[in-house]
Amino acid sequence: MPILAFETGSFVRGFASIRWLSDTLFWVAGWPLALLKPITPNSEDTSSQAANLRLANLIAVPLLDVLMYSFLTYIILSVFGRRKQVGSA
Repeated sequence: MPILAFETGSFVRGFASIRWLSDTLFWVAGWPLALLKPITPNSEDTSSQAANLRLANLIAVPLLDVLMYSFLTYIILSVFGRRKQVGSA
């Protein structure tokens, strides 16, 4: 999903009238990086703690993406499932 958001956002970026869509797609793909930015060490820091934090961020970003997209998919499917149940009853 993040790759699709980046690709679509890059394509849409050329159209000034729908730039908001591009910004939204880039935010959807990059929100974990913004969330983890305060605990990310500087790139010049060579300590073992900094290396461990970078590794933790590298692991956490895809996990946060998967959790968020799973949650959004669950919400969307449950809303459509309720509509179908109400319509057929």
